[in-house]
Amino acid sequence: MYGSSSRSESLMGAPPPQVVIQQQDTVIRAQDKALDQLSASVGMLHRMGNEIHGELITQSS
Repeated sequence: MYGSSSRSESLMGAPPPQVVIQQQDTVIRAQDKALDQLSASVGMLHRMGNEIHGELITQSS
């Protein structure tokens, strides 16, 4: 009957836990790299904003 498969039948095609963990680790490492790049960009924008602010303060004095 359709939809009445047992739990073991539905897991037959599932990869072993070690493979899933390795895949998750790869995804997490890629996300970490992207976040590191984003963090560097945000830091640079913060420094530029501070420099612009300093210049505007100097010019308005």
